[in-house]
Formats: sequence, structure tokens, C-alpha cells
Amino acid sequence: MKLILLLITLSLSLFHNVQGQIINRPLKTLTGRVISETAKISLSGAILLLKKSGTQCITNKKGEFSIQLKTDNDTLLVKYLGYKSKTLIISDQQNPLLIILQKGNSKLHEIIVSTGYQKIPEERATGSFDFIDQNLIDQQVGTDVLSRLESIANGVMVDRSTNSDRMMIRGLSTIRGPKKPLIILNNFPYEGDISNINPNDVKSITILKDAAAASIWGTRAGNGVIVINTKDGSYNKPISIEVNTNITIGQKPDLSYLRIMSSQDFINVEKYLFSKGYYNSIENSSSYPPLSPAVELLIAERDGKISQSEMDEGIKSLANHSVYSDMNQYLYQEAVKQQYAISMKGGSLKNAWILSTGYDRNISDLDAKYNRLNLHLENKYKPITNLEIKAGLYITKTNTQEGKPTYNDIKTSSGSLPPYTRLADNNGNPIPFYMDYRQTYIDTVGDGKLLDWKYYPLEDYQYTSNKVNTLDLLVPELLNLNADWQNITLLHNQAAV
Repeated sequence: MKLILLLITLSLSLFHNVQGQIINRPLKTLTGRVISETAKISLSGAILLLKKSGTQCITNKKGEFSIQLKTDNDTLLVKYLGYKSKTLIISDQQNPLLIILQKGNSKLHEIIVSTGYQKIPEERATGSFDFIDQNLIDQQVGTDVLSRLESIANGVMVDRSTNSDRMMIRGLSTIRGPKKPLIILNNFPYEGDISNINPNDVKSITILKDAAAASIWGTRAGNGVIVINTKDGSYNKPISIEVNTNITIGQKPDLSYLRIMSSQDFINVEKYLFSKGYYNSIENSSSYPPLSPAVELLIAERDGKISQSEMDEGIKSLANHSVYSDMNQYLYQEAVKQQYAISMKGGSLKNAWILSTGYDRNISDLDAKYNRLNLHLENKYKPITNLEIKAGLYITKTNTQEGKPTYNDIKTSSGSLPPYTRLADNNGNPIPFYMDYRQTYIDTVGDGKLLDWKYYPLEDYQYTSNKVNTLDLLVPELLNLNADWQNITLLHNQAAV
């Protein structure tokens, strides 16, 4: 026991002596000055950081610094805004230090806003606007300008609920007049469909939002203005080729989100209505309107054409089926959007040109097809220093074809489809659907000498020829020969006396 106490006493004594030596050891102080390489001026506010100890300090007005070293070997990091950072190993340096920083190459990007009439710096532009450059546009993969603007432009909304793609800027501004914003393409109003413009040809977009745009474009600017500038060639540049391609695959829509009555509940309602004579007038109508399969089974059992067990078996089969499962299996598919674009541009001392083409192929989740082919050609010529003549051509050819029907498109003359409707049998063969007349009437009319009056939802859409072909030819610059004259303004600074 005495030996243990003696060891503890010796350990505490040694620890106290070592701790006292560490505390009493004088800290080294590193001093010096930070200057720039070019002008040899002092850099005030430079940050110095010792990486191991974490100690840092800031230079004073003369660029001088003083920092304490807690370890023998450490690394000093020196940073200053607009200059390249520098790292020094302290053990290899003398005290005091003279640290020289090199100028950095970072520059602030100047934003040029285009109003359709002129291009001015952002600080000179009045009113509320959004400027979207090419880098931000290319971050999206939509095949049209609208789908790319929805995610990156503030205050821009697209209403797709009515399939009209109505676009609004800061909400609805017009009650009875045209509600679409004004589109300016390369300084000229564009009256065509904005979806015909290939987004890969767009260089920048400026969205003018408030009443300040009316001073430029008049009353048509009441719903906002979208100024689109396409890519062009650059003077005295070698030929460059740019290729862009992307493929987007979308999932099938989830029909389970629709709040509808189940097949069993729907059949229970039909049984109740049948027991109260609700279908008697429809059954005896001279126009023979269609009845649902469950009601047809109830009528057949009442008239003795089938037995009770046969009716119950048929009702049970209908109650265990959902039309949404058939639609998900036979109608809907994964949507695919393909986009291909290639452009070439270049220029000499007095001439600059660009040639680009793009092809888009979209297939919707209902097999609707949309094909678009774009051709963009533009040439700029400078006969003298301050005069530029520009001529351009933009051609768009589109082909649209409708696809399969949706649930709301498949209706009977009596109303919507029952939720237990079958579109195909167990082998996947299409099942006919009675749209305008009852099954008993269609099976007997014409004594079998007429064509098939039945409607097959999985096949009939293939025989409808609903195609739209459009050709959009835009030649504003070719007809107007856009000429820009750049005035030279001489600035003379007069010294104040």
C-alpha cells in the first residue's frame, strides 16, 4: 500500500513539472507583411490561417500581421479577395516574412438585358424583369421553351389543366382580351406558337413583368413580355460545332389517385336502383340506349334467360374487376421524349454566321406522337466598322398525331363508364363496348347483314386519322434586313476649376 502511494506521488510530481514547463514555455510570434505582386502595395484585410493550430489573424492598414505559433511546424494559408491564395511552410521561412500575392483572374459577369428595342446593362434597366442566360436554360431538358421556363423563371405560370398551355406572368391581367403575353423573337413580335421555337437555339430570355414594359411595346405588354434572343455567330472566330442530345422517360400515371367508387359499391347501387324500377324507362325506350353489364344481367335473370346462380357468378366477376387495371395495362405506357440538336458557327473579320438544326420526337403516355424539325440560319456582315447588316431564316415543321383515349374520353350516351368495365379478356383480346345502343339491339338489328356497330377502345383509335402538319416560316430579318448603326460617343472630362 505504501508503494502504491509513493508511485502516485511521483507521477503527480512529474506531471506538474511537465505542465509547468509547457505553460511557462514562451510562444513564438510570426510577423510580416502582405503586399501585391504588381503594384507592390500593402494589402489591408488579408486573412492568415495556421492550418494545424487553427489560429488566424487579419493584416492591418499597412498590410502587417502578427500571429502566434503554437507548434514548431505549421502551414500558413494567406487569402485576399481578388488575389490567388498562397500556402507557406513556416519552418522553412524567416521571421519577419514578406508575402507577395498574385492578382487573380476572376471577373464579375456583366448582365445585359434585352428589351427587344435595345440591349442595356442590368443596372440601367427599369421595372421588374427576369434575365435567363443560356447556361440556366440548358440546365433543363424540356423540348419546348415553356417547359423550361416553368422551373427557372419567377412569376411565370402555365395552366395545363385545359390542354391549352395558357401562360401567365404574375397572374391574370386581361379580362376579355387576349390573355397571352407578348413574345418578341430577335427584336420582332412573334405571332406563331411558342412551342415551335427550339430551346437549343435560344441564347437568352428576358421577361418584362410590370407596366414599364408598356412604355416600349404599348398595351400588348399588359400581360407581360417574353424577349427571346437566339444564338448567333461571332466575328473572327474559327468554326465550332456543338451537339446536344437527351432522352427523357416518364412513368405511367398512377390512376389510384382518382377517388372513385369501387366496383362492388357501384353494383350495389345499381341493384338498389333496379329494384326501385329506375331502369324501366331506359329499358323500354325506342332509342335503345345502352345499359351497364350488371343491369343487363339483372334484366336477363328477371326475364328467365339466365338462372340466379349464373347471374350471381356474372355479378361476382364484375365486382372483382377494375377498369383502371385494364387501362394501366393496355392503354397507358411510359412517355418518351427524344431531343437531338447540332449547330455550327464561325466568323471572319467582317462576317459571322450560324447554322443549326434540331429534331424532337415525343411519345406521350397514351401513344400520342409529336415530331418537330427546326432549321436556323443567320448571317451578319460588317461592311464598315459601325454598320452591321443581319439576315436570318427560321423554319419549323411539326407533325402531331393523337393517341389512345383516356378514361374520360370513353363514354356512353347514358354517361360515364362503370368502374368494372372490361377492355380485354383474360388473353388480352379486345372486348367490344356498347357506346350508343344496347347489346340486345345491336345483336339483332339488320339480321346480321350490317357492319359491326360495336366499339373497341383498344383498337378503334388506330383507324382514326387525326393528324396535324404545320410549317412555320419566320423571315423577319430576311425581309427587313436589320441594320444596326453604332454611334461613337466622345467623352470629355473637364477638370473643375
